[in-house]
Amino acid sequence: GIWLLLNTGWGQFWKNFARYKNQDLMGKLHFPGYSAAAARWLVKERQVKGIGIDTLSMDPGLSKDFAVHHVVNGAGRFGLENVAQLDHVKRLREATAAMSQVERARRVLADEEGELAAMVRRLGEQRTAIVTTEAELAKLDADQQATRAEIAAEADRVGAELEAERAKRTQAEAKVPRSLIAPYNRIRAKRPARAVIALRGSSCGSCDTAVPLQRRSMMIATGQVEVCEACGVLMYATA
Repeated sequence: GIWLLLNTGWGQFWKNFARYKNQDLMGKLHFPGYSAAAARWLVKERQVKGIGIDTLSMDPGLSKDFAVHHVVNGAGRFGLENVAQLDHVKRLREATAAMSQVERARRVLADEEGELAAMVRRLGEQRTAIVTTEAELAKLDADQQATRAEIAAEADRVGAELEAERAKRTQAEAKVPRSLIAPYNRIRAKRPARAVIALRGSSCGSCDTAVPLQRRSMMIATGQVEVCEACGVLMYATA
C-alpha cells in the first residue's frame, strides 16, 4: 500500500509554536492542508494506506467541517499530523527510510487500537454483567419485599390472636380466687401441658395418687381446688 506524506515546508516553524499555529486576532488558524477533493481521490483512486503532513492538521487551518478527517478516517485509513523533518527527505533512500518510520508508526498505532478495541470489548462485557447482576438483585429484592410483607402480615395476625388470648386469660383470672393464681402459674411454668386436672374416681387425674375420702367429699361439696402432694397439679372434683 501507498503512503503519501505532504511536505509543505511548514515544519520550519515548529520551534516557534505561535508561528506554527499562525492564529489571527479572531482566533482563526492559518496553515496549509489537504483539500477534501484530494483526500477523496487519494482514498478512492490510489487506495492509499494513509496520508501525512507537516502541519497541525490534515485539514487546512481555516477548515470548519474537517472534511479531510471524515474522508480519511471514514474510509478506515490513517492520518498523520505534525510529521517532522519532511524537508530533509530529498532522495529515494531518505524517502524509503521515512516511509519505514511511518510504517512502524502505523503498526504501533494499529497495535494500540487493537488493545483499545479489546479494552472496549471487555468493558462492554463487564457492563453487561453488571446490568444482569443489578436486574437479578432487583428481582430478588422484589421477591424479598413480597415475602417480608407476608411475614409482617402473619406476625400481625399472630400478635392479634395472642392479645385476644391474653384478654381471655385476664377475664378468666378475675373469676379465680387470687390464692390459686400463684400456685397455678408456678405449676404451669413447670408443667406446660395441663396444670388443672379433674379427679379420676377417688384419685388424682394426673398421677393416680389416692385422695382421702373426707378431702374428696369436701372438694365435691364446696368446689374447692386442692394441690396434689404427689405431682403438684391443681385438682378439682366433679359431682
